Amino acid sequence: MLVLPRLLMLAVVAIGLCSDRLNAQETASDDSAAIPVFDAEEIARDLEPSIADLSLEIEKARTAGDQEAVGSLLTERGTLHLANDDVESALSDFAASLEAMPDNLPARTGLVECYERLGMHQLADAELERILRDMEGAPYEPDAVLGESLLTVLDDVAEVVAIGIILGGLFLMLLPLNMLLAWRQSKEGGGTWLRLIAVSGTYALYMLAPVVAWLCCRERTEAVAVFLPAFVFNFTLAVMALGRPVRVTHVKGAMPLVTDQAFLLRVSELSRQLGLRTPRVRMLRTLSSTQPAMAWVGGMPAPSLVVTDGILHRLEADERDFVIAHELAHVANGSLWWLTGVTPVAAVGAVLATMYVSPMTALLIGWCVRVGLYRVVSRYFEFDCDRRAAKVIGYETAVSALKKIHAAHPLRERGVRSFIIYATATHPPQVARLDSLWRRAPDDVKPERDWSVRHLRRGRFGAVGAACLWLAAIAGALSMGTRAGIGIVDGLLLLVGTVPLWPMFAMRSSVRRQQKKVNYTGSRRNRWMVAGLVVVLILLLVAVQLMSMGWLDDGMAMVPVLGMVVAVILILHLTQNRSAKVEQELVRLLQDHEFEKAIELARQHPQQVARSPVCRYNVAVATGLAGDRETAITELRQLRADEPKMLIATLTLAVFLLDEGQLEEVLGLAESLETSLPDDPEPQLVAGRALSQLGRLDEAEASAREALSRDEDEGVAWTLLAEVAVGRGDRAEAETALSEANRLAPGLPYNQLVRAEMLMAGDDAEAARSAVRAARQAVKANPFAILERRMDRLAAEFTGKWSGGIEPYSEDVADPTVVMKDGEAAG
Repeated sequence: MLVLPRLLMLAVVAIGLCSDRLNAQETASDDSAAIPVFDAEEIARDLEPSIADLSLEIEKARTAGDQEAVGSLLTERGTLHLANDDVESALSDFAASLEAMPDNLPARTGLVECYERLGMHQLADAELERILRDMEGAPYEPDAVLGESLLTVLDDVAEVVAIGIILGGLFLMLLPLNMLLAWRQSKEGGGTWLRLIAVSGTYALYMLAPVVAWLCCRERTEAVAVFLPAFVFNFTLAVMALGRPVRVTHVKGAMPLVTDQAFLLRVSELSRQLGLRTPRVRMLRTLSSTQPAMAWVGGMPAPSLVVTDGILHRLEADERDFVIAHELAHVANGSLWWLTGVTPVAAVGAVLATMYVSPMTALLIGWCVRVGLYRVVSRYFEFDCDRRAAKVIGYETAVSALKKIHAAHPLRERGVRSFIIYATATHPPQVARLDSLWRRAPDDVKPERDWSVRHLRRGRFGAVGAACLWLAAIAGALSMGTRAGIGIVDGLLLLVGTVPLWPMFAMRSSVRRQQKKVNYTGSRRNRWMVAGLVVVLILLLVAVQLMSMGWLDDGMAMVPVLGMVVAVILILHLTQNRSAKVEQELVRLLQDHEFEKAIELARQHPQQVARSPVCRYNVAVATGLAGDRETAITELRQLRADEPKMLIATLTLAVFLLDEGQLEEVLGLAESLETSLPDDPEPQLVAGRALSQLGRLDEAEASAREALSRDEDEGVAWTLLAEVAVGRGDRAEAETALSEANRLAPGLPYNQLVRAEMLMAGDDAEAARSAVRAARQAVKANPFAILERRMDRLAAEFTGKWSGGIEPYSEDVADPTVVMKDGEAAG
């Protein structure tokens, strides 16, 4: 039982006793009928005799056989003990007084006070009930005290046993359910039965955590308003974690397995050095011409390693080793367990917080606990994974890989925005990770420290400040939180709770630029869906607040809650595009480079494709990448006419025409794009590439410089400058520009192609051969770069200059890095 409710109950009884005492003194002449008032401090001040004097008087009364005097004196001495905080002695005196005088009400109320101070709330409640019953005239039987106390203890034991049985039953229900949910993931990842059972059992405990918290404060009716959303949120995330983490949203089946034997052998070796069994490795192809270099591990029943095509094609072998070792270290150090355990901890915190604050504030506290704790745990393990990976592959290699990976990150580490974001991000900033590796590296292998110490200190200050703000918000809410509604503390909690959204706002300029490119008729439908979900969330919070204010009882509260759930389902259903399945399947086929199948799918669903600009665009891209450039260009021209705001169609059309050599039309398209995207570097880059191929090198250089003025981290602009330098015959300038391009955008096919063109202008045939072959491999691995025709022209130029051509990839040979399992869907 809880202390606070019982103290409140005792205060109510004491007030009632005081009120009855005053009424009795005013209206009744019989003083024996008055109810004595128990006030330990007042009595201690009024009574002059010391405890020693009272002890002598008690002995005299016992010798004389005066039981009434003994009981009265024992009560006085117990009161003095209680005033001196000697609760054990006071309890003994009050109990002895009741043996001498069973109806001694001051001794009985003193006994209640002792029970409360000692935390024996069950006994205090039982004694209060007997006092109230006696005040109503019911007969009092002293011999029943021991029996009632024993029954109270037995009731507590029975309650604990009953709760244990209920929780055990729920656990036994959740265990097979979790095993069923995790079975497919375990099978795909090659997991064992033992790990499947262990993970399912652990997640069952995670799911039950908020239930246990609610049972601890179940007597508080407002706790239900917090328990329900906390339980649903915690349960949902647990189910998602056990489901299919090695999936992407638009993919039905498992992603293809990587079968590059050299790569798999390296993964196996790194796993062995980290003390792990070799996981299955899956490939996630991307639809971007830049091929992001990402990797992660997913799946608790059988952790699998997922890598993007950028990992295989954009990084050097040793840098790739660091990325893989870092991700494997997440399995080795158990960070997956810790990170998934944050949510149940937050759910428990939200439910228990209802003992001190309103339900609204408790929900905000729970969410803030999850937001902050997840970041603290994640940052710690990111540093640990870097250290483990560096021990395996070397500290210098680890530093080089970190620099290259962060170079491709959309949020650069400079300015106030990045300072705030990285102070609250789940991953530490680059400079902090580099310095952590430098400090842990042995003296004989310490890498060069070429980063700013001042920048490092600023980052540490920001992280510490963010942590202090997080703790202050939660502590302030618990200490000053009011039950009257939303206040200043709640506003601070709301601010902390929005931290996961800050990166999105920090990158809003780049996001806005991308949204402009993909704008088309009907594209705002998703915004309305998001707005509807926000409205539903606000209504849910209002319902919780009304429950906490007592305006809705438990039965009435379920009506708006269920209504909101139905509203969410209706919104999701009504906003779902009928052609969404076709769109998703087209994206999947494009992602797997199954361009012919994408075209065939479009033939099977002509009406859905015709209604959706996205489908039309994807089919046009698939047609062009399948080799039918003429049809693709025609469709993109028509789509541009039908959807003039869909700028991505114009950009893609320009890139296709650029590769086909129709350069004048490209310049016209770039000019139209410049009007719609005045702050975007892409129109200038498209125009610059066309100008360079036309031999207008000064204008091409001006376009590249203008692109850099719009985005100083645009690596493609430096590649364009290198292309201009190659056209001028300035190899030194070309090498400098390519070095900067590879720093900002490492491993792009365009970089490789320009490098091959630079070496082709020299006299080293073998160097040129190697560069042309590397460029062809990069272009083949990323068809979305749309450089096939230019690559063919370069290979033909090599053949004309030196004997022995470059062997192209056979058009009917699949990508050797991935293969599908028999009967397994691509994705």
